[in-house]
Amino acid sequence: MRSDLHCKEVWLPAIWLLKLEDLLSNPCSFLSQLSEEINEFCREEYSKSWRISLSGFLSEFYLENRDKILRKLREGDPDKDTRSGVNDAASRKDETELMGFVSNLVTTERVNEYFNQSNSLRVEISKIRDELEPKKSSNEVFSIYVGSRPYIEFTRKSFLLLKKSVTPINNLVEIVKAASSKQGIDRIRFFLYDEKMVFGGHVGILEPLNSYETSNVNRISQIGNTLSALEFLALTVVNEQSLVFRSPSSSSSKEVIFFADSDFNIENRIFWEDGMIATTPHHGSKSNRGPYDLWSKEGRKRVIWLRTYHHSTENNSHAFLQCCGQEVHCTKRHKGEKARNIIFVAENGSWK
Repeated sequence: MRSDLHCKEVWLPAIWLLKLEDLLSNPCSFLSQLSEEINEFCREEYSKSWRISLSGFLSEFYLENRDKILRKLREGDPDKDTRSGVNDAASRKDETELMGFVSNLVTTERVNEYFNQSNSLRVEISKIRDELEPKKSSNEVFSIYVGSRPYIEFTRKSFLLLKKSVTPINNLVEIVKAASSKQGIDRIRFFLYDEKMVFGGHVGILEPLNSYETSNVNRISQIGNTLSALEFLALTVVNEQSLVFRSPSSSSSKEVIFFADSDFNIENRIFWEDGMIATTPHHGSKSNRGPYDLWSKEGRKRVIWLRTYHHSTENNSHAFLQCCGQEVHCTKRHKGEKARNIIFVAENGSWK
């Protein structure tokens, strides 16, 4: 978004909008609620791990509260069951209203105020960082103040998790702000995850496989009002909610599927096609094997798999796919070989 590259559209998860209004309207309140929830969850008996990983913590929280969170998402969309996807195409009026809503949310004044509050929290965190030595009791309680208002009493673990939570929230605000202000963008599309209802996008060019496009501000707000700060943050990172898109085959090229980080453990159809391209979910992590299971069940067509490198990901899928006779390309080879760029070219209806 900050580069000189051009784009006409930006596609984002609609869940990013669910609490963005609360976050930017009253950042102090949002961060206070988030800190309280993190602290409370860390006290529960099922959160015993001392591995301070934000993604691991949020995944644990999501799994423990999954049914409740998904129920809130369904209840926040009261007319969902009566809508027939193909007839729910966004009207120009809805799109204009949505763009106005987003632009109003990310005004310079609102964003600056948010970052002032966020930076104040970072200052307080840095002040006591040196006091959090390993020898200090993990159950010792202390408070963080921003201005004259105490955020909450913390233990060492909950404090470190809040510290790590600030960065992804800041990134979310920055991305929406950049998308709404970049020159040359005609529209921003938002997609809500759904296991059954799939429609929207750019038909014939890029289509969702596990979400539907929405520009209904009221619907988004209704859902957002039901979620807590921590539930919102958890939704932004869980693999289950990662959006999957397909580029359908045409006279010039075969199908391409972008699995992102999704485990795609759902019943939606995959358009497997000989010679197509598919990205391995979550850098080829073995815990995201849903697409491989579907591929195995549906005939094991010849697929060109692309795995993007990440140092922290177990890449057992690479060996599995090669053993099945599949063509696998990696942006970085195994055993520490030099990273490389990969370009696919469509020739005579096939990928090379």
